[in-house]
Amino acid sequence: MNEFEMDAESGRDRLRRSLRRWAPLVLVSALLAGLAAFGVSHVLPRQYRATTQLFVAPAANPTVALQEVILGQSLARSYVQLATAEGVLRPAMEKVGITDLQNFRDRTTVAQVRDTFVITISFDLGDAVRAATAANAIADSFVSQSGTLKSALQGSVSVWQPATPPDEPTSPRVALNTLLGAFSGGLVALLVLGLISYLDDRISDFDRVRTKLGVAPLEEVSRSTQPETTVGKLFVRDSPQSREAETFRSLRTNISFANVDRRPRSILVTSALPF
Repeated sequence: MNEFEMDAESGRDRLRRSLRRWAPLVLVSALLAGLAAFGVSHVLPRQYRATTQLFVAPAANPTVALQEVILGQSLARSYVQLATAEGVLRPAMEKVGITDLQNFRDRTTVAQVRDTFVITISFDLGDAVRAATAANAIADSFVSQSGTLKSALQGSVSVWQPATPPDEPTSPRVALNTLLGAFSGGLVALLVLGLISYLDDRISDFDRVRTKLGVAPLEEVSRSTQPETTVGKLFVRDSPQSREAETFRSLRTNISFANVDRRPRSILVTSALPF
């Protein structure tokens, strides 16, 4: 295995160790972000959308030819542009009690169902009943106003399905916001921890001694318990079955094998804390 392959394998091992090490923190970050998004979503005001449907009849002729189908769809597109005109919205505003025309228009959404004669009129409001009332009022006003255009446009429009008060708000979407918040929190935590791990050049584990310093580590001695005192403490003698004693025996074996090919000139013993 060449040096490049060793570095790549070491990088993958370090990534796996970092993921195992930081996984609890990432999960906690995702949980906290999800809870925060859930709380904010419950605090935000509810918005309800009520929708009514209108049907555009291209002509009174019962025979529906291709040109009449095209005409009906063209009429529907024309009616979409006219549905938010001031002359249509003013009568509906009086029924709902909203006096600001621009505010009322911003809450109104008019669209044509693709390749059909159907127009949908939606209204967004914090009160579900008033939202349905507004949508129906706009539809009624539009039907009455479109009567003056019948002769010019050669068609008619009628209410196909009136709006009813919705049971669920359209915003905020609590479940979606919670999932997005949890995902974003976990992703941000993962990116931050990955950046910290990438920039961290400290030798914090056994394998990085070989990759960073280019030397072969003989053994890593760690303490499983905290003794009362280490003065005069001989682990192999006093605790022969302990993990520390087994580590020292392994160290002795490794030093013996290190003398086979070329006798080491020096052996470095280091520790982050006094042993």
